[in-house]
Amino acid sequence: MSTEDITANWKKNVTAKGFNLSPLTVTGDYTSPTNVTCEILVDGQSVSKNSGSGTTAVANCTGSSK
Repeated sequence: MSTEDITANWKKNVTAKGFNLSPLTVTGDYTSPTNVTCEILVDGQSVSKNSGSGTTAVANCTGSSK
C-alpha cells in the first residue's frame, strides 16, 4: 500500500507477478472540483478502468493476473 500527493498529471507503473487481486483508489482534491482516472493493465491489456469528477472525486479499479 502507498499514498502519494500529486499536483498535476501523474502516472505510475508497477510490476507485480502472481497477484490474485490488486485494488487501486484515486481520490481528487477535497476543496475544489477535479477529474481522476485509474486503470489496471495486465500484460498490456486493460482489465479495469474507472473515473470520477467533482469535489472529492474518486475512481476505484481492481484487477487480477489469474
